[in-house]
Amino acid sequence: MVGRESRVDYYSAWLTVQNSARTVVKTSERYLARVGISVGEFLALRTLATSGPCSMVELAKEQFMSPPALTSIVDGLEKQGLVERVRNDEDRRVITIKITSKGEKTFTRAHVLYKQFFEIVMHALSRQEINVVLAAFGKLSVSALAYPLEDVSLARTRGRNIRKL
Repeated sequence: MVGRESRVDYYSAWLTVQNSARTVVKTSERYLARVGISVGEFLALRTLATSGPCSMVELAKEQFMSPPALTSIVDGLEKQGLVERVRNDEDRRVITIKITSKGEKTFTRAHVLYKQFFEIVMHALSRQEINVVLAAFGKLSVSALAYPLEDVSLARTRGRNIRKL
């Protein structure tokens, strides 16, 4: 029919995006394995290398993870000697996570590999396509942050109930 928008299957579209992202992340894991760390460990090291020492709560917030979920990542990094837990002298309950010199060296090597990997992967897209992807994900982030979590049944998109889309 002319003039009518075809319905978009938002859920299927999102699953496709999610599966593509998983594929890229899993493949990037193989690159990082060359220096003996996972993507999660790389991201934690990146935060510590760029922002400096921080608490588990701060690091978890930066990684969009719960502190308990981050504990296993920090445990693995600590076992490898890449980070250390430092107790606060004034309040022994406060623990700061700090990158070690070995961690900085590992991060530097991993960063080169990670950047190289994404330059190769992203080369599949034109500059225009990259700009479209960046703009689209920016909009998705804003939309997700504005989503009313209190009452999912009342969620509205462009004035229509989501279930009717």
